[in-house]
Amino acid sequence: MRKKTFSIIDSVAEGFDLFFGNFFTFFSAYLASILLWYVGAILTRMYIRLGILFLPDFQSYETYVMVTKFLQFVLTLPLVFLVTGLLLGIKQITFDIAYDGKSRFSRLFSCFHLVHKSWLTLIATVFLISSLFVGCNVFAFFSLGFFVSIKDIPPLSTVLFFPLMTFLMVKVMFSNEFIVDKKIGPSSLIESFKLTRGNWWRTFGLAFVSQLAVLTVLGLFVLPMIWTVAYCNLREE
Repeated sequence: MRKKTFSIIDSVAEGFDLFFGNFFTFFSAYLASILLWYVGAILTRMYIRLGILFLPDFQSYETYVMVTKFLQFVLTLPLVFLVTGLLLGIKQITFDIAYDGKSRFSRLFSCFHLVHKSWLTLIATVFLISSLFVGCNVFAFFSLGFFVSIKDIPPLSTVLFFPLMTFLMVKVMFSNEFIVDKKIGPSSLIESFKLTRGNWWRTFGLAFVSQLAVLTVLGLFVLPMIWTVAYCNLREE
């Protein structure tokens, strides 16, 4: 792949170009994903109802609610596994196109072994955000507690938290790309930090443009290709 300079406009333009150049593969992959999701959702609902039907009579309504929610959690996990695997598969298709120009529909089902890595990365991201939130509140309490009333601390900590969270989220924007491309787990967060070093504003701009694209139905389908192109551009700098 030719050496390029990471640019928002070029990444979006090339992403759209590659998407339309392989439209049939993308259309088939998204259609299959949606159909499988609907089938999984119907089966999940059916299993939940059957599970409740064959359970013994409950002594209390609270027990019934608790058991129902437990069944929903357990039986929804396979559906979440399916959806995550298919989304990673679509990402793998984008890498095949970006690296060697080949689009393979079968690659939609090739990334289920990476689902646990994706989940662990998501958990690590939530942990980072939660730690940041707690840290901002603690900092605000000890640094501002002597100057403002207790009720004013949450708004002040929020003002501190959101810019830091925005910075963090932009830094980990390419974690999914590393999961699929390098087959790594939570360490993809560290690699994304390294990749966006010196490119924070351009990555933020790409994220902003991508969110605008989400406002259109087509944007939802093109986004994986756009981010893959941006990732490849950054990796080649």
